Amino acid sequence: MEAISKKRLIEIVTFSEWPRKNLMLLITISLLLAFLAGCNNAELEEVRQMEINHVDISALQDGNYRGDFTYGKYTYAVEVSIRDHKIENWDDYLMRESGLPGPRGNLELIQAAAEVGSEEQFLHLISFIPEKAPVNSQQEFLACCGTVGLGKLVTEGKVEYLKLLRSLASDPRWRTREAVAMALQIYGESHMDELIKQMEEWSEGNSYEKRAAAAALCEPKLLKQKEHVLRVLQILDNITESIKSIQDRKDEGFKALRKGLAYCWSVAIVGSPDEGKKAFEKWLSCSDKDINWIVKENLKKERLKRMDKEWVEHCLTNYPC
Repeated sequence: MEAISKKRLIEIVTFSEWPRKNLMLLITISLLLAFLAGCNNAELEEVRQMEINHVDISALQDGNYRGDFTYGKYTYAVEVSIRDHKIENWDDYLMRESGLPGPRGNLELIQAAAEVGSEEQFLHLISFIPEKAPVNSQQEFLACCGTVGLGKLVTEGKVEYLKLLRSLASDPRWRTREAVAMALQIYGESHMDELIKQMEEWSEGNSYEKRAAAAALCEPKLLKQKEHVLRVLQILDNITESIKSIQDRKDEGFKALRKGLAYCWSVAIVGSPDEGKKAFEKWLSCSDKDINWIVKENLKKERLKRMDKEWVEHCLTNYPC
């Protein structure tokens, strides 16, 4: 595909299992230079919401198909390969645009794949287990897409996939574990009460599961209602309390939990400052060195300083962790 702008390339990709009703063409954004600089978000959203008439793939012969159109400042393109009346380049496209190996995977593409993929496709993607798809590989990106897709399935009522997500929360690959949190957040956007109930159970599991529970819940867009924030604060409190009884502090699961709690508290506190500060203050004088580190790391977060700089300074001055 040809770049129309030197700063960004907008690609539109369509996937198999087209619904019978009109469907959206999803935009996945590939960064070339500074994507955010001058990005016309309004135009992107207009294109994303466009409805395309149903395409009968069963009537198409095998081959490569390409089409494009110009809207506003940019030209958008679709390119697919059809074989046996199915779009066959799902895996290849995802891997090619994954951004891996590298420091940052293509999160926009993960979300797009989760939105349009099917149950069959998600189960195929999560079959890329660590032995086939090591950490930071393009193949792991496939596993991440499938994992996030499970969140959509759970939202649609297939709650049995929560068990699979819980097992994936202990995956040795950190990107896949992040994908579990993303999947749970998709569920939480429309089923927050149910998500909290599930995370209360996860928070009593192993260190990886505790970390997944905290990371899933401590997302600003989910913490809009005070009653939800209060329940999340209690979960964080219980998880933090459990650290005292963890003996192996060199365990990889514990390291992941420790790192997650280093920011999760700050997100929840901002969700309900008065109750959040009160819940957090009990840990300021804790003698556990890892809890002390977690407290200190949260107090470094800019979100807390923006919320109440004087309170942060008071905590650091009177309770030097």
